[in-house]
Amino acid sequence: TAREEIVRRLKPDEAYAALACALKLTEKQNHPFYFANCCWFVLALARKAETTQFPSEVLSVIPALKSKATLLGEQSELEKVFTWFRIILDSPPR
Repeated sequence: TAREEIVRRLKPDEAYAALACALKLTEKQNHPFYFANCCWFVLALARKAETTQFPSEVLSVIPALKSKATLLGEQSELEKVFTWFRIILDSPPR
């Protein structure tokens, strides 16, 4: 796929540098399919970069990502991203 080809061509440091943009792009998606694809792209970049370090410059986008995932019904895809980066999500209120 195009996503795999893009990631394949990147060096690990380039993949890490692209993570922040990819996460910002994910938050802007308004369709479940595109949101999920962006999550997959983020994971592919993180694997290529061989890191579990979440880019500090986009820590502020985490709440917006959570809201967007809930709105689009894509919590499971975002959870995979957060699990990779070892980000613990708050438990839903009971």
